[in-house]
Amino acid sequence: MTKDLQESSKEKANLIVKNNFYISIGHSDDLLFVPTGSSVGFKSYSTSSIPYYELQTYKIHISVDNQPIIINGHKVINSRQDITLKNCVREMSKKDRFNSSKDQKHLVWSDIFVQSFEDVIKV
Repeated sequence: MTKDLQESSKEKANLIVKNNFYISIGHSDDLLFVPTGSSVGFKSYSTSSIPYYELQTYKIHISVDNQPIIINGHKVINSRQDITLKNCVREMSKKDRFNSSKDQKHLVWSDIFVQSFEDVIKV
């Protein structure tokens, strides 16, 4: 259930990566490595609320090496915590795939980007 769908487009914003991470691409098991110091293009984002769970969900559209990618995330409504990024991880072991590892820690926005999400969407 989604409610209050909001969209925003911020062309030409660049995010600076402060820590290496992997991001899943589409519905496949393919992962893209994004190294420290990279510049990632921020294109747009959309949000929706799930009132029953008190969650705000996010779809963040970025571009890495001119390849469009969507980052999925969420956070508790009206909280000051960072967005938890569901399809981004710090490390991958060769024996565990991205979706099969139950103890894989998902990253939060401030783990991988220099700029805060709030600062990026205000620009």
